[in-house]
This record gives sequence, structure tokens and C-alpha cells, in this order.
Amino acid sequence: MPSYLDVTMDVISTCAFAAKCHSQTRSDHPLIRNVNKVLATKLSLVLATMAILLVPKFVLNLLGITHNTDNSALESLFELIRQIIADRKGSPDYKYNDFIGLLLNAERDANLDQVRDALDGHESHYANQGAEVSFPHKPLSNRYITEEEIVANALVFFLAGYDTTTTTLSFIAHELAVNPVIQEHLYSEISDAVDTNGEIAYDVLTRLPFLDAVVTETLRFNGHTIRISRYAARDYTLTDTGITIPKGQRIEFPIYAIHHSNEYYTNANIFNPDRFMPDNKTSINPYAYLPFGAGPRFCVGTRFTLLVIKLAVAHVVREYRLIRTPNTDVPVLRVKSICLGLSAGATVDVKTTSGTMRGQTLDVLGKKVDTFIGIPYAEPPVGALRFARTKPLAKPLPDVFDATHRHGQLSCFGGDGPAGEDCLNLNIWAPHNSTGLVPVMFWIYGGGLRGGSIYNGLYDGKAFPTDGVVFVAVNYRLGPLGFLYGGPGSDAPGNMGFYDQVQGLKWVRENIHLFGGDKDQITIFGESAGSWSV
Repeated sequence: MPSYLDVTMDVISTCAFAAKCHSQTRSDHPLIRNVNKVLATKLSLVLATMAILLVPKFVLNLLGITHNTDNSALESLFELIRQIIADRKGSPDYKYNDFIGLLLNAERDANLDQVRDALDGHESHYANQGAEVSFPHKPLSNRYITEEEIVANALVFFLAGYDTTTTTLSFIAHELAVNPVIQEHLYSEISDAVDTNGEIAYDVLTRLPFLDAVVTETLRFNGHTIRISRYAARDYTLTDTGITIPKGQRIEFPIYAIHHSNEYYTNANIFNPDRFMPDNKTSINPYAYLPFGAGPRFCVGTRFTLLVIKLAVAHVVREYRLIRTPNTDVPVLRVKSICLGLSAGATVDVKTTSGTMRGQTLDVLGKKVDTFIGIPYAEPPVGALRFARTKPLAKPLPDVFDATHRHGQLSCFGGDGPAGEDCLNLNIWAPHNSTGLVPVMFWIYGGGLRGGSIYNGLYDGKAFPTDGVVFVAVNYRLGPLGFLYGGPGSDAPGNMGFYDQVQGLKWVRENIHLFGGDKDQITIFGESAGSWSV
């Protein structure tokens, strides 16, 4: 079955630039080569992206933190697009219906009112039907779109759609594999609607409500948007509270939290496409579903993206049955787009003080990475050890431990999905077959010492080894289980979570050389409560 990355690359390159990349059979096309360089994840980009997602903007400005990309590859893409534009202008009588063609038409279009009408139409997307929409229309300046604006918009169209579309398709495949009843329902709907010749035309896609519901629920349940920022266009008073948001105030909207709130969705942490069927979706608060944003900055590529996703899913479901393997994670480990590149590989065994850990070797950004998930580093803090200080494992595990996927719970105390007390484990990502010992980065997540987990997709560390370091993330007790203090001599001595972190670090010192890491070059770092811990 063709890779979703390749399919998405071919579709967008054709629709954006009328370029035939044939990425499913070749990778030497200059468009593919330079896009992959721009999207390649380096250590500096991972750290910058973490900071951009988690640190206030004024701090980023003070520190001068921005996204870093391969500037030579970016400039090559700009030149490639400029050449396409020059070729088009050299043949003005030939009309192209791709994205660049539309932008060139806009460059020549003197009727700016038509442009305004076309932009306004995007706000009527079904996701925001019934919502209160009130925003000032900014008067358009009396100028045409420039060539540099065409170049920039074309590149954004490509880069923004490439990764997000692929990620959504991957999540849909996962949900269908672990929900065979839903997959069978979708297969029946598609089979009944498609003609005997197998063609899936546009009008067929519009007659598939369950397909629409599956895509919509996936974007809610496994959405790629964590949060969005907006600035108030005018003073606005929140009627229920009396609080006034002044004009110009920056507002953060926690999209992921809204999408997983039981206030807006019944059983929000269960994948249920039926909630978006025509008879049900009208009861959903329009602004509780925001995978593409809302208002005047609503993503203009929404319809195109949804069409590509639905068409790909319809073809795949019609031709293939998706099944889960023994290593399929449920719930899925959330691998965000800054670190994409996961693929199953060979297993690798490492004998540690906790026993023999069996991980797997992955292909990440063209390099081999050994990954070990959920390694236990201490005795489970349950029963008599519930509020005790951390105890090292009394003896190694007798059997080979399967560290190719997570075990136990996601979090030690809520906040990141299912929680449980048997949670003292860590994840390790290391370069495969490194010739010498390399530096180690020991990550402590944040969450106010009340929530968090090493299984949060933001903390997936498999990109780090591609720059020659070992990345370790440690789980620790949280909330009352981690920081309850009962006074001197009590059974709750307090700060158990900090002792967990120390024991995790001790385990790393004793074992990390077995993974190619240098115990004398360990850097401890974290964000929020993780930085306090450091």
C-alpha cells in the first residue's frame, strides 16, 4: 500500500504547482528533496518547537528563540516556485487550475470585491454553523497581490498541508484498525455508494455521512492543533463573568483540552464518530470543534484538505482491511509532526539492572534509532510503598521485558489519559550501534507537579539520537501520591515525586552506557515543573 506521505506529496504538488513528482516511485525530484530538507527534524528544531509551544511569547522574544530550518533548501524551494511562475507568465494564454494559477489570476484580478466574497465564504464551513460570528472587515488596500506573496502563499500551502494531512490519515488508519466495527460500517457505506467501475467521484464523497463523521471525529480525538492564539479586535465583556477582555489582548485557546472536555463531548476520551452524524452534530457547540481554527483566520485550505483525506480513506478502506498488531498502542502514542518518521523495525535486547529490555530499531530521518518504552526503574509504589520514598527494584525482572510499547498507565496522577500508581518507568531513545559513548539528555516533564506523562506526544524523543545524543524521559509520582506530607515520622514523608526523579537518574547513571550513553555527560532539563525539579 502506498505511503500516506507519498500520496499526500503527489496530491499537493499536483494541485499546488501542477508538478508530477511521482514520489511513490522516486525521491530525486527537486521539490521532494528540498521539502524533506525543510521538514527534517534536527535537535535545535525540536528544542525550539518545544519552547514555542510551552513558553510565553515575550520570553521567546527575549531569548530570540525561533523555528530553525535549512535555509538553503528553503531558498531552493523559493527559486523553484519563482521559476514556475516565470514559466506561467511566459505562456499567458494557457490556463492552469492549480493553486499558483489561482494566485496568478488574483494578481491580475482588478475586482477586489470578488476576492472579498470568496474569502468570506470560508466562514460558512459546517464546523462553525450556528456560531455567533462578528468580526470587523478590514478595508482592502487598493493593490494587487505581489509575486513574492504568491511565492510565500504557495510554499505555506504546501508545507502546512503536507504533514498535517499525512498525520490525520495515519490516525484514521489507527482508529479503524482498533475499532473493527467502525471500519466495517465505513466499508459498507463506501461499497454501497461507489459505482461498479470503482471510481469515487466528488459527488460520491458528498453522499458518505459516516466517512465525514469518521474524519471529523479523528480531527477532534487526534487533532494536530494543541492551541491557537488570537488578539481581541475590540473590547469584549464575558457576560457570565463580567470580565472585560481589552482590545489587543492576546488570548490562548487550548484546542486539545476543548476537544477532550466532557463538558462539550459525552465520553470525550472515547472515539465515537456517531457524535458527528447529521442528526447529532447540530447539538455540538460550534466553537468546541476547532481543528482548523475559526473566524477570519479560519484555515482557507480546509475544504481541500478534507477532500484529500476523504478520497484517500475511501480508496484504502475499499481495497484493504486494516488490522491491529500485537504492538499497536491503545491509546496511540501521540507522535507529533515535529518528530514524524516512525516505522516498525528489528528488535534489540539490552541487559540492565532491571532485567533484559527488548526495544526496537526505527528508521528516523534516514538514521537508525533504538527505542525502549516503559522501562521500570523502581519498585511499583503501591500498597505499603504508596507514600514511601522510592525503592530501587529488589531484583531484575525474570523474563525479557517488552519495551517496544508502553505498559501500565499513561500518567502517575491524571492529566494525560488513564492514570495508575504502577507508573515508575522511563523511555530511552538512543543512536543505533554508536561507535562511542555519546552525551545524554534527561528530560523531566512539567504539569505543576499535578499532571503530565512521558507518553505525551510532545516528549517523543526519537529525533534526538539523529544528532548524536541519548534522550531519556522519566515518569514520577504526581499530586498527593507524589507530594503528600504527613509530618515528621509519618508514612508520608513528602516530595516522593522528587525522589522518583533522583532514582530514575541513578538508574540512568548505572545503565546508560549499555545504550551508548556517557554517564559523565548527562544534562538534566525540563519545562515548567520539570525546570523547578532541575
